Amino acid sequence: MDDGDRLSLQLNIKNGRAKFNFSGTSLVRNDGLNATLAIVTSAVCYCMRLLIAKELPLNEGLLEPVGILVPEGCLLNPTFPGQIVGLSGGGRWKC
Repeated sequence: MDDGDRLSLQLNIKNGRAKFNFSGTSLVRNDGLNATLAIVTSAVCYCMRLLIAKELPLNEGLLEPVGILVPEGCLLNPTFPGQIVGLSGGGRWKC
């Protein structure tokens, strides 16, 4: 990213299975640019559809052979009180 934060991905495809490993991604940010696991999962689903390059149903079954590792506390899996992109009320967690 422009400020030096890092999005890291190691993709391993073997025996009909894919593993997306986001270890090495920068820690949670102090602004509203952190994502959520739902956002990451959606992006992985989109990438799988591009990699396979066939007409596929857009449902949970698409991710059956996919593993997603996103370390807790990184900007793709923030912990409280990290701000999250797209939340109303200034992007802060609500309890």
